[in-house]
Amino acid sequence: MKHAFSLAGMFVVAVVFYLAFVLVLEGQWLLPQRVIPVAGVRLDQWLESFKMWAGMGIAAAFLASFLWYVVAQIVYRVNNLSDAATRVVWFLFMLIPALMATAGSIFTRQAQAGMTWAYVFYFLNSLLCYYVATVFFSPSSHKYTPLLASALRPSNWIPYSANK
Repeated sequence: MKHAFSLAGMFVVAVVFYLAFVLVLEGQWLLPQRVIPVAGVRLDQWLESFKMWAGMGIAAAFLASFLWYVVAQIVYRVNNLSDAATRVVWFLFMLIPALMATAGSIFTRQAQAGMTWAYVFYFLNSLLCYYVATVFFSPSSHKYTPLLASALRPSNWIPYSANK
């Protein structure tokens, strides 16, 4: 049951990132005021391209966090938190959303102005989604592997008991 809770939590993080950040904050408020597409491209066409690539970046972040969970739970199974030296593996999985954000930056239609904002949002959406999902929903034996996880996920806050 605890695995289902963690995986569902990762999925909810990805959905919230897409709905709240990509569709509402960036897609309706921030980018329409800052982006001027090149001639022959309407703003709504450009925004649809942005939303598609941003969604793919968030999907890649969900996939990376899911893979991190599976690998941490099965391959790097430990009984002592001090034995869980897997931060390098956690960083390697971060490459998946980073590469998708790079692809979005490359394949999004160019604009006369505002492309820098799109690039920043691609990377923030993807990497923060991966980070939040892994900070709060990593396996209990690896819950402090993500950077600053010990500050964000104190030992007395446990969404499920490791002993169950």
